[in-house]
Amino acid sequence: MNVYVSEASIKDSVGYFSKLSITSPEQFGLFFLCKGVGISHNTYKPLKKAGQMTEDEKKLYYDRLHKLGAVFDFNEEGIKKCCLFPFSIKEDIAKGNFYNQASSFQGLLSRLIDTIDNTLIDKFLEKQEDSIRLKRNYIQLLKELYLNGNKVSLSHFSAYYCRFISFSADESIEKEDFTRLCVQYTIDSLNLLERELDELFYDDTALTPITFQEDMVTGQELRSMFSFKGKEDFPEISSSRDYNVVSPYMLVLEDVRRYIELNGKNPSANEIKELLELRKQIVLYGVPGIGKSMFIKDLEDWRDDEGNKFFNEVIKIQFHPSTTYEEFIGGSSIENGTIVSKAGIFLQWCQEAIKYDKKKYLFVIDEINRGNISKIFGETILGLDREYTVDLVKPLDVNGEQISKFQIPDNLYIIATMNSADRSIAILDNAIRRRFAFIKLFPNYDIVKEMSDVQTLGIDIARLYRSINKKILDTLNDEELLLGQSYFLPNFAEKVETTGKILWSKKLLRLVINYNVLPILEEYTYGNKNDLQNIIGDKLPERIYEDEEFIDAIKEQFPEVVL
Repeated sequence: MNVYVSEASIKDSVGYFSKLSITSPEQFGLFFLCKGVGISHNTYKPLKKAGQMTEDEKKLYYDRLHKLGAVFDFNEEGIKKCCLFPFSIKEDIAKGNFYNQASSFQGLLSRLIDTIDNTLIDKFLEKQEDSIRLKRNYIQLLKELYLNGNKVSLSHFSAYYCRFISFSADESIEKEDFTRLCVQYTIDSLNLLERELDELFYDDTALTPITFQEDMVTGQELRSMFSFKGKEDFPEISSSRDYNVVSPYMLVLEDVRRYIELNGKNPSANEIKELLELRKQIVLYGVPGIGKSMFIKDLEDWRDDEGNKFFNEVIKIQFHPSTTYEEFIGGSSIENGTIVSKAGIFLQWCQEAIKYDKKKYLFVIDEINRGNISKIFGETILGLDREYTVDLVKPLDVNGEQISKFQIPDNLYIIATMNSADRSIAILDNAIRRRFAFIKLFPNYDIVKEMSDVQTLGIDIARLYRSINKKILDTLNDEELLLGQSYFLPNFAEKVETTGKILWSKKLLRLVINYNVLPILEEYTYGNKNDLQNIIGDKLPERIYEDEEFIDAIKEQFPEVVL
């Protein structure tokens, strides 16, 4: 089914923005347009006149402008007074609140380029010859020039941005899923960075969910939510549409599912499955606690369209410094006083998969980089290319049969995991690197947020987790030392019976910080007390054992996490 942002959520957003105090709201709105068309602080981007743009470039500008400010839908045409950024919404809207009220929507592109070139260069943009980028301190400038000490509601902004978008969704979609969908789509569409979200927005999605309905709110219905000075229906809108500046936009089901999944910045489970099918062998890597085991569990439970399990057999082993070629591929061993040549576990399962070629096998190697990979695989490393059959050093016995050749069949898939905090990842054998697809996993703040019930605690656990990681990165300048989300998903915590979420209490947070988080931070900053204090403050490292005193210290060190 197709769903849209509900009339109620859009009306709530209009009411919210009508009371929000923003200085020069049209300039603040144009910041998001700049972000949406790919202007960043890293590199200069050519600033083209409208007549110099390609059709795709024009389409991008018009698309982002329509999402940000149009007061007409896809069956209408904005003749004049048709672009109203949400920050410009007032309780009584006047002509001057519209962006270039004398221009039709189709004619706004030239006005946009003029505004960027003549006005915004003196604000948060800088120009070099005919190219522009955001100034180095643009976030601070945005706060000082426009926000008046405020932050913007992430939920209301996302609801308004997505007001005309059609989302193809499963029948089972819930309002929490839809809220996450709208927010993640808005973040992606406008290329918003984490620090922009932290500094410019407050995350109220748990308290202000975005609801949905099966019909799109029309432009006329949207305009009826506004209160205009003077005559009714102030914008000049025509219902006869005879141009193609913007077109209806629908997010397909596959993308909707990807946005709804609690993956954070990580690839979707479906993408990992597709990559495994294509490449046959992948490595999942990231910092400790990043969720590698959860991805593997999902793959173990992978089912086809008929509901049948994709993998018939799952085999798990773990590499360690003493893992040998003999254990993995095979070699000589003594049995009943006799020396025998015996196959190792990997060769055994390869032969099993060859014998039962209609079945699919998943072979999991945990912490692959802890072993000496070149020695463990030996000459059989060529077998990872799949098209090769490798001659073994000597025949090996597999269930009474002497095997002299080694081959990895196509129905055996390999997943390996490694912790990137272990520096041995940097010296992996090139032969391994080019034969595996490597998937880096990132801290997942979304799942911590979704799985946390903080109503009685009054502290945003997901934001606390993000803040600690930000301080780790700022202090130690090493993303491989970030904390994985499992540190804030304690398996010993009490769960809410109806939702299954973690019921966060002052005591639980104290236990997690004192006994899970602080020890790893102390290891990271061993011998440097200043670094530890920069990350977590000077009170918390002393181990506070009284709940109220502990919470006060958290609020003092991380004021941004207080709800």
